Amino acid sequence: MVDIPPLYDVHLLKFHVEVFAKTAVSNGIWLMGEWHAQKPRDRREFSPKLQHLFEPRCWPEALRTLEGFDSTTRFRIFAVSFMYHANAGESLFQRLISMHPEMLREALDAEWMRVRSRVGRTGIQFKDNDVAKERLHRIADSRYDSQLSKKE
Repeated sequence: MVDIPPLYDVHLLKFHVEVFAKTAVSNGIWLMGEWHAQKPRDRREFSPKLQHLFEPRCWPEALRTLEGFDSTTRFRIFAVSFMYHANAGESLFQRLISMHPEMLREALDAEWMRVRSRVGRTGIQFKDNDVAKERLHRIADSRYDSQLSKKE
């Protein structure tokens, strides 16, 4: 039997799992923020507002709530929240969930840890919102002052 080489080069499409994870985690924070902003009595009353997708409401409470969930629940929230924002990646994301759930879970956990560490580096504590705002203003003021001194 003769082995005939294919006429084209066979290669697999590369999934950029990190891009999906970044979108899913940010959408998850938005979705939980919407939940806190609306305070629905049951799931049927909840209608997330897409106009707040890029500026999540109640994000400290959302992060605190997501932190309290186990990894499996966070995974489900991130997966569901990805579908709220129409970005033409839904079918690929569904394939990724069905074909490589462990790879996606690992990417989502890594992105979640990155978001948590980024928030932690700014010194924001989510237990007291007033303290967080005060610290955030101090950080912003110090960055502004350092940029002024560079110009002079």
